[in-house]
Amino acid sequence: MVIKMTPYQIDRATRGGPDVLRGDPKPTAAAHWKRSLKAARIYTNQWCREWVKLYYDRCVTCGRKTELEWAHVLSGKGDAVRWEKLNMTRQCAPCNRLHEYDPEPLMTWFLKTYGQPALFDLTVKSNTVPKYIFSQIMAIGDAYRQEIQEKRRKSQ
Repeated sequence: MVIKMTPYQIDRATRGGPDVLRGDPKPTAAAHWKRSLKAARIYTNQWCREWVKLYYDRCVTCGRKTELEWAHVLSGKGDAVRWEKLNMTRQCAPCNRLHEYDPEPLMTWFLKTYGQPALFDLTVKSNTVPKYIFSQIMAIGDAYRQEIQEKRRKSQ
């Protein structure tokens, strides 16, 4: 199955504050809001990983088919380009670790595949600081989920 955690499990994993089920005091609105955003990010990340698995069957830098991970051309730490299709790819674990210290192999692949204008646009977008709300993050995840389901339906 694509999603490994139920919404309940995601909520429990991201709780971090008082536990309502154990009779602890009710969490504050701010704590609940942060948990909701974290749960939405987990949900969207899971669908993005599945999208990458569907579109890339090997490491884009060395061609290896084992130990594959979700990778980002530009840092995925911020939300600005984390879920951008051009920024997401698949690398084997050694290449992904190496990318932190030597981004040249992945950048070479990106430039050969998409070109300089795409890298420029992605870099400009990565320098913005978006403020996503829960529904926007969930909409991104839902869009990837729908695309995956359509592609799987067509391939059957």
